[in-house]
Amino acid sequence: MKTKEDFLLTYKIQEEDFKAADISWETLTKIHDDYKDKREKDYCDAGKRLSQTVFPNPKALGMHFIYWRVKEPDHLIAKIIRKRKDNYTKYKDIDENNYWKIVRDLIGFRGLMTFKEDWPQIHSRILSNFEDNRDLYIPEDDYTKYDRKRGQYLAEPVRAHIRDGDNKELYMKYLGSENIISKQNYRSVHYVLKCDDICVELQLRTLFEEALGEMDHAVRYPEYATDIKLNRYAGLMNHLVGLADELGSFYLELSNERKGTAPEEESQVERSEESFLAGGKPPDIQKMETPVDCLNNILFN
Repeated sequence: MKTKEDFLLTYKIQEEDFKAADISWETLTKIHDDYKDKREKDYCDAGKRLSQTVFPNPKALGMHFIYWRVKEPDHLIAKIIRKRKDNYTKYKDIDENNYWKIVRDLIGFRGLMTFKEDWPQIHSRILSNFEDNRDLYIPEDDYTKYDRKRGQYLAEPVRAHIRDGDNKELYMKYLGSENIISKQNYRSVHYVLKCDDICVELQLRTLFEEALGEMDHAVRYPEYATDIKLNRYAGLMNHLVGLADELGSFYLELSNERKGTAPEEESQVERSEESFLAGGKPPDIQKMETPVDCLNNILFN
């Protein structure tokens, strides 16, 4: 592991922020070394096993694509410092003996959807593999309830992170309002899956949301997450991504109407009455014959 000085410089962590984290470099080094050893021997193998057994055919799950990674040891240490600086309760007693119970994204899967309308099918498939029982949820601030022996189940409630103005109805039926979280510039549906003795984070996003997320990580996160100008650009780009996904929904519905396969239930256009453009007029699907019509509806209605 790097020296403390080199590490803080590499990850742009100020000395005062490290002091505010109130954790010794010795403890962080022990976590780093223990995880580095387990990462090579256990976590990479676990990721491969899950990919082959639980997500062998993303198309069958309704996903356009799925990929996974195991967190790098240095990234784990940087995250622990940030979380302790921000006073996250569950990180207060973290050490080399319990970090793997507390940090639940050591293995991370990312599933990409073409349309938001693909999500309910994917959600149902996931629940067919992972038991959803509130009694089994592992509280964020009580890792002692971590059951290594039990099989596959949801370790936390499924949470949909959306932007103000987005359509909530898609998630309300399955998750309830308490698990729909509005954020300024972030969209993703989060699952924490308990697989034997390891927790795995699964995020579901659309292709547009993933593209913005990758750009945001490259430019803003985490070192410049509070930069005012970058946040303004991130907000604008996030708004455009939301519009792109809304247009994708209308595009899909137009196609279904042409094919005569549109569902009888309330249409996407009707559902978007309140959400589209955070209160703006929803497009008239009967008048949207060309891309220019779509843009005119967005820009001038």
